[in-house]
Amino acid sequence: MDGYRAELLEAAAAIGRTLCRDAWYDRTGRHCNWMGRQDIQDGLLARYSVRAAALGPELYGGSAGIALFLTELHRATGDPAFAATARAALRRSVRYMQRSPTGASPLSFFAGHLGLLWAACRLTDAAAGADLADEMGWLAACVLDGMATAHTLDVISGNAGAIPVLLALSRRPGYKAFADLAVACGEELCREASWSGEMCWWDSGRLSGTRDARPATGFSHGASGCGLALMALHAATGDGRFLRTARGAFAFEDSLYSPAAGNWVDTRFPYRAEEGEVQGTFQRGWCHGGPGIAIARMLAALLDPEMAAQHRRMAEAGVRVAGAALSERLTQTGYDATLCHGIAGLSEVLLMYGDWFDGSCRQRAVDAALALVRRYGASGGWPSGVNAGGPNPSLMIGTAGIGYHLLRLCDPTVPPVLALMLTPGRLSR
Repeated sequence: MDGYRAELLEAAAAIGRTLCRDAWYDRTGRHCNWMGRQDIQDGLLARYSVRAAALGPELYGGSAGIALFLTELHRATGDPAFAATARAALRRSVRYMQRSPTGASPLSFFAGHLGLLWAACRLTDAAAGADLADEMGWLAACVLDGMATAHTLDVISGNAGAIPVLLALSRRPGYKAFADLAVACGEELCREASWSGEMCWWDSGRLSGTRDARPATGFSHGASGCGLALMALHAATGDGRFLRTARGAFAFEDSLYSPAAGNWVDTRFPYRAEEGEVQGTFQRGWCHGGPGIAIARMLAALLDPEMAAQHRRMAEAGVRVAGAALSERLTQTGYDATLCHGIAGLSEVLLMYGDWFDGSCRQRAVDAALALVRRYGASGGWPSGVNAGGPNPSLMIGTAGIGYHLLRLCDPTVPPVLALMLTPGRLSR
């Protein structure tokens, strides 16, 4: 193994060993979870009170996300301890969902049952004797009923996040019905879109359940996340409705691109257009801002050959934002190192672009990861994405996600969680 791969894999394994050591088991030894610093908003205390609490069950910030990382680590190392801990974490996640409904839609990949099912499928494929058939059957039934329950439309909590995962799972024996569910999710996105000429958008309230009616840009809760999901659905079905709406979403977002800033305005904050130039607030994270939009557009360039040049130009703009933010934040000791809005997320954008378009970007991602490993690996004091500060073990705002990114740098076949499990070779019908 190349020297850098050995170093990164060992750093990921060290994170995995720490997670296995720190897991809390119940009396049966069949279920485990973790404690971590979390943002607890309480009107009687400070807005962000620094507290440690048990993690939830979900993929984004809970035990299922840690299980997903440990599963991929087991694939890379063959260490049965990682698979055993992942199995106990997934059992705990399912039991929690069964006993204490969280309010998240079953369709949500990051917050609901679909994310747990994806992680369970990855584990059963990787580890003989995972024995999660009962849990997977229950999760699948909940997902199939998801359209009948309250749900949103965005990547984090709703249809846009569900579509590519449903398409991937539909290729598994016994999961064919998930393809029809993906189509139903896409049809709802098309129905709910508002149009003006060739542009379309969704208001934030319908997308993510907020009280804000303004149309949203960005990947996690905005137009580009919806556009990418519909583009993937068009690739799988050939249905022109999905392609038209995807292009409309990207056209809307590009109407809010500022050449001067080299970024897309964040419509959650006041903005205005003067003499063709958009002025307002510009973000630099995966969740909101150019880096996340870059992921959508680089994949759109591969899925929509007719518009590939435009998608590629926009992807390059977002990659420049990611690269500049990465360089700046690497100089700040203690800056958030995680996937959602931290350094690993920015590095992941460069990794994807490097694997699909420009190999030099991959090297920048490797260099950034090595810098983080050499800064924090020995102590294990990885900075989390928790606003209140402090250690967190989860996938998107904690150490499990940092480890996941290190594995991705070692092995490109590890699915890119920030791209909704999409890879170009698995999208065409």
